[in-house]
Formats: sequence, structure tokens, C-alpha cells
Amino acid sequence: DSPSDGISGSERVVVTKGPYVDTPTPIPQPATLLPPPEAAPRETRGKRGTRIPDDFAVTPLMRTWHREHTPDVDIDVETANFVDYWRAKPGKDAIKADWIAAWRTWMRNAKKWQGERARPARNPHRPYANPADVEAAYGGTL
Repeated sequence: DSPSDGISGSERVVVTKGPYVDTPTPIPQPATLLPPPEAAPRETRGKRGTRIPDDFAVTPLMRTWHREHTPDVDIDVETANFVDYWRAKPGKDAIKADWIAAWRTWMRNAKKWQGERARPARNPHRPYANPADVEAAYGGTL
């Protein structure tokens, strides 16, 4: 390699002779195959989560959502339960990226929990709730 060919001595060169190529072609080194990594802008990496805000409150849009999706749930009681639960919860599980979405999930679960609470639990060892049911099942008194 001579200084006049425009290629430094540290670059490897392939010289090809033929009808189409007769000039030295530098071989790209692995580091030059990809552009240098750049830190992604904060917006594209995703929003970092936070603990529940001290001023968390139900907005008019949240109330509209509640009327459409969970009208049988007491919005004020369940929101108070939601806020208390997440303020008391320690550690990384109490970090959320979207507190309004977490509130909607809580409200849907509250609706589901209401239905579960309304049904009496049956004890598998005592399938009948009262003695009259037992008598009726066995055709009289025991």
C-alpha cells in the first residue's frame, strides 16, 4: 500500500482485476458494518412507572367510563379501596405505568368480586345449609 492510493496501512484491501473492477476495495471491518448504537429517545423506550400519585382522583372521563362499564360498583368506595391498597403496597409491584388503566382493571374486578360475594359459599362437607334441607333430601327426619 502506498500513501498515494488513499488507503491507510491498517485497512485490509482486496484488489480485483477484471473487466468491471480494477480498483482497490476496502473490506469493511465488523465495527463498520452497523451504525454506532444510539440511546433511544425516552418516548420510544416506554414510560417509566411511578407509585400512585398523591393527588389521584376520579376524572369526569373516568366517571363516564364507570357509568358505561361498571355501573353497579360504588365508584367512591372502590376508588378509596384502590388508593388505599396501592399506597400501602410496598415494593416494585406498586409501580404502574398507567394508573388510570390500573383503576379500570380494579373496577372490573370489583364488579366480578360483587358477583362472587353475592353467592353463598358451599361447604363440601355440609352440602345442605339448614336441617330442613337435610330432612327434605332424605324424606323425613333423621
